[in-house]
Amino acid sequence: MKRTRRKELKTNVLSVYLQQIYEAVARNATYLIGGVVVVVLVLAIGLLVQRNRQRAMRNAWSSFEEIRSGDVVTDPGLLDRARLLADERGDDSGLGPLALELEAGLAHELALSLIDPKNRSRRIELLKEARKTNEHLLQKFSDRRDAAARARVSLAKVEESLVMAGEGDVDKVRKLYQQLIDAEPNPFQQLAQEMLDDLDERVAKLEIVASRPAEEPPATRPTPATKPAPATKPAPATKPAPATRPAAAAQPATVPATAPAS
Repeated sequence: MKRTRRKELKTNVLSVYLQQIYEAVARNATYLIGGVVVVVLVLAIGLLVQRNRQRAMRNAWSSFEEIRSGDVVTDPGLLDRARLLADERGDDSGLGPLALELEAGLAHELALSLIDPKNRSRRIELLKEARKTNEHLLQKFSDRRDAAARARVSLAKVEESLVMAGEGDVDKVRKLYQQLIDAEPNPFQQLAQEMLDDLDERVAKLEIVASRPAEEPPATRPTPATKPAPATKPAPATKPAPATRPAAAAQPATVPATAPAS
């Protein structure tokens, strides 16, 4: 009896509890439905944003591969696309370092192609852009060992190109190569050592070339004025043939040697 009674009491309590829940839901149905709608909308928006981000990232990687496979010397517009990609994705942990490396590398490559002296200012401008981009890469991703090592190699080459153009700092180049040599094991240590060993020789050759006086171009001889053609002398008049002398008079007859008889 007691067990049955306890069961009935529990059933009644449960019924009362469910009835209270139903009444609460009925009173707040509008709020509950609104809350469910809000949750559904938030989830839908989150999924949409996530999908758009994934699509944008795929497009960014596709653009990166397309720019990297091009030739900036024949298509300088690739550098503008690389700048835009670096601006948009430079903070991304995955694509960011590669996008910055791409911008710096293209700027350096395009600068080296401008060998005409009249393009010197543009060449210096591009080299300084490559320097700035590599320095930004080193500062932002210094904890990424591989990215930092590649940035130091690129920065050292850019700085050396600036030295060759009379705008760089040899000590800075030397310091960058030494940092690569002293850093944790990285694939550029041997290259850095070789570049550092030959640095003084390369700079010395540059100083010799820079100190050599420019050869003066040979003086251009004035082209002599064309002499007027000599006037044609008139042909000498033909002398008249001398008159034929008259034949000599006939000699008198020879005197006979024998005298006539008396």
